[in-house]
Amino acid sequence: MKKKYFHSANFVPATHDLQAVARMETIIVDNEKFDEKVSELLEKEEVMSKTIEKNKAQAEGLLEDEDKMESFLKRMENKLAKIPFAGKYLTDVPVLIELIRAYMRKEYTKVPLGSILAIISALIYFVNPFDLIPDIIPVIGYTDDTAVILFVVKMVRKDLKDYKVWREDHQA
Repeated sequence: MKKKYFHSANFVPATHDLQAVARMETIIVDNEKFDEKVSELLEKEEVMSKTIEKNKAQAEGLLEDEDKMESFLKRMENKLAKIPFAGKYLTDVPVLIELIRAYMRKEYTKVPLGSILAIISALIYFVNPFDLIPDIIPVIGYTDDTAVILFVVKMVRKDLKDYKVWREDHQA
C-alpha cells in the first residue's frame, strides 16, 4: 500500500495557525502502520500490565471523589472526540465510561473492583498526553493509548458484556 503524505506547501490556512500547519505537515495517513504498531504493543502484555498498575493509586483516588471522577470522564470524552481515526479500536470506550458512571452512581455494581480500577487506570493513561509515545506526535502518538485501552477491554471482556446486557435490560 502506498503511503499518503500531506504537505503544507499546498495549503496555507487563512488564520496562519502554526499548530494546524505542523500537524498537517507531519501526519502520515497510513492505517497499516497504525494497526501494526497497536498490534506490536498489545503483544507486550507485561508492559501493558505494568502500565495499568502504575495508575492504580490515582484510579482509587478518583473512585473516592464523584466530582473529580466526572471531571475526568468529561476530559476523556473530549479527548476521544479529537481522535476519530482510531475510532474502530475505541468503540468500547464510551461503554467503559458509562460503566464507570453507573458504578459511581451505584446503579450497577456487579463488576469486580479490580475491573473498575483497570478500566479507570487505562482511561488515565489515555488522557495523559505525555505517556510512552507522546500524543503530540500526530497519529502515532495515539497507538500506545489505543493499545492500553484494547488490552483492558480484552481483560474485562466478560464484565463489559455483562454490563451491556444489564444496560439493555434497564433502558426504558
